[in-house]
Amino acid sequence: MKHSQILAIALLMVVLVSCNNTTGPTDPLKIPDVYASTSWQTNAAVELQQLSDVGELVDALEAGRAQGVVIDRAAVAAELAKLAPFLSAASFSEVSNYINLAIESSGNMYDAMQAHTMSTKGGVYGRYLFNKNGLDATELVEKYLFGSLMYMQATTALNATTISPNNVDKALACFGATPEFKNTDKALTNHDRFCAAYAARRDKADGQGMYTQLKKKFITALTAAKAGANYNDDYYSAIADIRQLWERSQMASCIHYCYATISGLSATNISDSSRSSAMHAFGEAAGFVVGWKSVPATMRIISDADLNEVLGLLQMPVGGVSNCQNVWQLPVTVLPQIEFATKKLQTVYGFSDAEMLDFRQNWVNVQGRQ
Repeated sequence: MKHSQILAIALLMVVLVSCNNTTGPTDPLKIPDVYASTSWQTNAAVELQQLSDVGELVDALEAGRAQGVVIDRAAVAAELAKLAPFLSAASFSEVSNYINLAIESSGNMYDAMQAHTMSTKGGVYGRYLFNKNGLDATELVEKYLFGSLMYMQATTALNATTISPNNVDKALACFGATPEFKNTDKALTNHDRFCAAYAARRDKADGQGMYTQLKKKFITALTAAKAGANYNDDYYSAIADIRQLWERSQMASCIHYCYATISGLSATNISDSSRSSAMHAFGEAAGFVVGWKSVPATMRIISDADLNEVLGLLQMPVGGVSNCQNVWQLPVTVLPQIEFATKKLQTVYGFSDAEMLDFRQNWVNVQGRQ
């Protein structure tokens, strides 16, 4: 073989080897400090409308918090119909049941300390509307939708077959934040809503909180989606972190409201106003957990067994009879179970003792963040 032929073959082999070594990035992904999307509102128009529809649904239910006011069933049904296409059949059935209980309770008065029977009716007590089980009707519906609608919609977008910056925008909207990531629901513009608002309340704005970490992961996911297929690993790592941080922030808020329930019902002499506020807090705590029951086990951290145990401790056994009235009617017996629920969640999510202490606070209010 001539020397020139040998040289040509060698050069061809070098080219072929070089072509086969283009599967990975040549440089690490450079993560900016800001969420750089100029068209996120257009990309997430459907998801932003969903948030508005949830807000309208909640407003319609909150009308029943006024004494003697019966919730407008037609108005509620119209708002729920807008959300129906985005809910699983099981989730739609469950949230419809919660809504019906709220409507049936409106216009009545609720006696929190009355012995609970099959004929017990819900109604207004203090500043809130409670269903026949004594659960804050509005909070239960709203928090249920955090998991069954908002988280599920975001996860569907992020796990789409085709990686796209548009899908990250959709998930951001579902979370309730904006590209500004204000870390407060008190801002005059671009304030956080729903899931993001509660994540902000659990974040001390010290650079370590879950809201702050979620911001970084959303920015990473968007940047990787824009950068192309060589950075798919960065994208998938970021969205896995988003899912876990989202869930952890929700359960941190469940813990917060469990603490508020225990504190509010531990006094020797409790006024109707204080008891009503504590029951309202309990409804929020219960709503956060119930909402995650609709999320498939493969898409959440907490197992079915642990989730069922927590619901049992909250007097809401899966497949059983709710005994939530025991929380305020038998506080000496039941409040320790509520506290044990917080310990269970601490174990499942690996929260430190310092984090558990921080969860007692609404840091947006404590720090006056605007």
